Amino acid sequence: MMIAGILAISLFLILCYHVPKIKLENLENVESALKSLSIIIPARNEEETIRTILNSIKSQADQPLEIIVVDDHSSDQTKNIALEYNVKVVDNPPLPQGWLGKSWACWNGARVAKGDYLMFVDADTWFAPNGLKKAISFFESSKYEIITIHPYHHMNKFYEKFSSFFHLIVFISSGVTTLLSKRLIKKGGFGQSLLCKRTSYFAIGGHESIKGEVVENLAFVQHASARNNSVYAVGGYDVINMRMYHNGISSVFKGWGKSFASGSKKTQPVLMIFIVLWISSLFTFLTNSFTIIVDNPYIFLIIYSTISFLFYKMLKVIGNFTILDAFLFPLHILFFLAVFCFSLFKTYVLKNTSWKGRTIIMTKHGDDQEL
Repeated sequence: MMIAGILAISLFLILCYHVPKIKLENLENVESALKSLSIIIPARNEEETIRTILNSIKSQADQPLEIIVVDDHSSDQTKNIALEYNVKVVDNPPLPQGWLGKSWACWNGARVAKGDYLMFVDADTWFAPNGLKKAISFFESSKYEIITIHPYHHMNKFYEKFSSFFHLIVFISSGVTTLLSKRLIKKGGFGQSLLCKRTSYFAIGGHESIKGEVVENLAFVQHASARNNSVYAVGGYDVINMRMYHNGISSVFKGWGKSFASGSKKTQPVLMIFIVLWISSLFTFLTNSFTIIVDNPYIFLIIYSTISFLFYKMLKVIGNFTILDAFLFPLHILFFLAVFCFSLFKTYVLKNTSWKGRTIIMTKHGDDQEL
């Protein structure tokens, strides 16, 4: 089964050609854009993280027009902490029928925003020094109407590294990492950070247009693309950071499991075929490892080392992953498969998922309801 290993390497090179980064053009001429930037932070029970992102914004050399925290019915101290920072705090209205929580919070934040530019960021992110300036500079120079930024993932504990394979799939699904990107419609996007002009946002209906979508980031970008908006997904190294699941391995499992199956069906079909072939070839190679080691140990070592190197080459740009994390890629793949099966079961058998105290009921029509 050496062929499976060679196929896995070949598909890896096709799918993970590179991770696009924010290239800096001119940081001197973006002050006017920054002064018209509204940062919108949807927050539900984020007392452990809200200080970090607000501190990172307040410490920027150049300040945005406003910071809006949309408190989504938090049961902890999220709202009180936000008020300490003298930012605009919006109480999210009761969730209407047909809406899901994050989209509803983003929509209500956008409706009260005054800036010509809107930037939606998750509460578990934070900006690097001059990160805001770098993001707005890239946006202004790129001429895209909407950009989504995947924050650089900081992880302090070993179990957090099990997010690795999910990050790779998310990046591949965005369509920007592959050799096929110029031949594909880029329909992917990241949910943690989105930057656009106010006029573009409301022209396509904002988050109201995808109010019932579980994976709102993919849905929003696809909706924007379908209406001829130019969109782009990019890595956020040295611009914006995040720490996702730090409350034990169960938080990693539940966090990725809540919507990964729903997101997979929105992936570009050609990309999905390549992704399935890639995962299948990796799994086939691993399940036949013992036989390959017995018959051709040196060939196995070459293939395994090459795959590990390719993993590391991609992961080091996405987060603070180490060469050891890449070398242990079989464990990460097994964890991914377990979570994906769990997500499939929750989505298509139980037809519900949950997150932060809310239950999402899945429907075949896509008008999912959050309770």
